[in-house]
Amino acid sequence: MYTDVDKGEDTIHVYKDGFKIEYNGVRDPETFVGWMMDIPDDPVTIINDEHDLEEFEDLEDETVRIIGYFEPGSAALKEFEEAAEDFMGEIEFFAVVTSKWARKVGLKRIGEVQMLRPFEEDPIFAPTSVDTEEEFEDWVEKHKEPVMQKLTLENYFNVWKDPDEDERMILAFVDEETREGRAMKKLLDKIADENAEHAGTLEIVLIDPG
Repeated sequence: MYTDVDKGEDTIHVYKDGFKIEYNGVRDPETFVGWMMDIPDDPVTIINDEHDLEEFEDLEDETVRIIGYFEPGSAALKEFEEAAEDFMGEIEFFAVVTSKWARKVGLKRIGEVQMLRPFEEDPIFAPTSVDTEEEFEDWVEKHKEPVMQKLTLENYFNVWKDPDEDERMILAFVDEETREGRAMKKLLDKIADENAEHAGTLEIVLIDPG
C-alpha cells in the first residue's frame, strides 16, 4: 500500500487522510504524539475568522509560513492545496479568499503568494507566473530554507544535519530571559534579516539553553 517507503529507511511517516507526512523530530513518544496531534486536518488553512488569523500570527518566527490570496474554488487554489500536501508537517500553508482577510494579512491582489521565513522582516513573493502544483513546489523548495531558525524537539533532524561544503552553520545559545541573551538575540535578528539572500548557504541555529 505504501510503496514509496523503502525497507530499512530510517524515517517515520504518518499517513493521515491519504497524506504522507514525515516526522523530523526526536524519537520521543511524548514529542511525537504531541506533534502528531497538531497536524492540521487539511494541507491549507483558509483564514476566515479571528481564530484562524491568530493561528497564522502565532507561528511568526516559529516556522516557515506561506500564504496566498485566491478566488474561492479556483483552479489556482486547488493547485496551491495540492502543492501544500508535499510539505505537511514541515511548512504551514494558509490562504485567504476574501478581500477582508486579504487586507488583514497584507495581501493586495488575487493570485499573490508570499513566503514568510522566521526572523526575516520582508516576505518572499512568488512570481506571478507560478500557478501550478509543480511550479509552487519548485518555488517552495528553492526558498524554504531560512537563515535563522529555532532548534526544537519537533524539527530536530530537519535542522540539525551536516552542512554541505558550501554551507556555513552558526550555533547560537541564547537565553532570552537574560539581558545579555536579549542583546545577542537582537543582533542575530539583524544578521538574519540583512543576510536573507544567503539563505541556503548561511544557517543560524538558535538554541535555548534552558
